[in-house]
Amino acid sequence: MRIFSFSEIVVAESVVVIKKLLQMQPAQHGEIIKHMAKLLDSITVPVARASILWLTGENCERVPKIAPDVLRKMAKNFTSEDDLVKLQILNLGAKLYLTNSKQTKLLTQYILNLGKYDQNYDIRDRTRFIRQLIVPNEKSGALSKYAKKIFLAQKPAPLLESPYKDRDHFQLGTLSHTLNNKATGYLELSNWPEVAPDPSVRNVEVIELVS
Repeated sequence: MRIFSFSEIVVAESVVVIKKLLQMQPAQHGEIIKHMAKLLDSITVPVARASILWLTGENCERVPKIAPDVLRKMAKNFTSEDDLVKLQILNLGAKLYLTNSKQTKLLTQYILNLGKYDQNYDIRDRTRFIRQLIVPNEKSGALSKYAKKIFLAQKPAPLLESPYKDRDHFQLGTLSHTLNNKATGYLELSNWPEVAPDPSVRNVEVIELVS
């Protein structure tokens, strides 16, 4: 798989679409995820970076050599990342802590320490939530026992459906199609005839001007 465009926005949208496609077809996509992980070095659009991190986290056991390295790179720039990306970095750290703590324990703790003092309260809240789940102590609740089920549960595939699907019965480009409601004077498009009409009906009659 190769993603190439001079427009970073186009590449970013491609990443988001590929993420959805991989969700719909959860087969072995290790090579694709490896390729997308490399894009983190060049893509700056937050939603695309977050999508790559989400994919890496969801498939961290399929790419055991790539995922810890991705987390290491993201830890370096955690404080300068967009809040959307920070949340996915925290999620990736939590998943790797649960599946590969030997390699990522200290790195995840470092990221949690950064998140603890982040300016955004959503990041601080997510950090506290994750710490209580994956690093249980005497104050941790019963939820800490189910950390793996919470973070590593298989996610349902997205439904890729047009938001205008319920307007299919209206002609495209009409006021009724735009409003999703039958407007006054709207004419239904005739069904295809079972017998082809005489071709002469398509002939244009030339009107002669009266002098």
